[in-house]
Amino acid sequence: MEVAARELREGAPHSTIVLAEEMTQGRGRRGSSWISPKDGNLYVTLILRASGEPSLNAYRRSQANFATPLAVARAVKDTEPTLNPMIRWPRAVEIGGHKVSGSLIEVHDEEGIEHFAVGIGINVNAEFCNNETFSQNVTSLRCASQKVIDRELLLAQVCSNLDELLETPPDDLQKQYLRWPSVTELDSEVSLLDKTSKQPIVDGKVHGITTSMDLVVEADNGSQIEVSEVGTITVFPKGRRYRAEL
Repeated sequence: MEVAARELREGAPHSTIVLAEEMTQGRGRRGSSWISPKDGNLYVTLILRASGEPSLNAYRRSQANFATPLAVARAVKDTEPTLNPMIRWPRAVEIGGHKVSGSLIEVHDEEGIEHFAVGIGINVNAEFCNNETFSQNVTSLRCASQKVIDRELLLAQVCSNLDELLETPPDDLQKQYLRWPSVTELDSEVSLLDKTSKQPIVDGKVHGITTSMDLVVEADNGSQIEVSEVGTITVFPKGRRYRAEL
């Protein structure tokens, strides 16, 4: 992400791709660390340079938020049809309850216009299968499919999907996001936990998602809570043991 951010500041054009074989200072949302072994995975940052008026910033931000996990989930399914990737709010992709992909979107402001560095990590050919440290939390496409996956083909599919989806209005992207199989789909039972203390806050059901990517939860106590991805709350399917994000 640091290299991509520098490239963006120095005027790199739209759709510039920055690839890495390994990340030694990977990070996730809210500055959490991201384990990024040198083991055949895919670590890519795409530069999305906007044009137009600052009034379109929220529109474009919404597009990027919804399009990114959809692009990854579709690419996984298209590359290996035997797999069934599911989205977990906001932008994680899971297979069989184990995380296989995450993404981070950084905003860079230039004279009031927001440009984006979209960092995507996908566990492709890492052999987590028999590693007790990782296997309880994450999986890879190779572990899930028992096949070696073509990383170049997967990357091309992600980029193609993202290009297509970013031409779609946010309202339509929101509908596509909600239609894709998800562990945090509408009416699913979830638990809200404090990210720092790992303590439960409240249980409830997913009621919806706003165009700004806030998750709306109807709590069991009758209140309605909007959970922001930049806040201190994390959301898991009810009954799933909390696992630190990797």
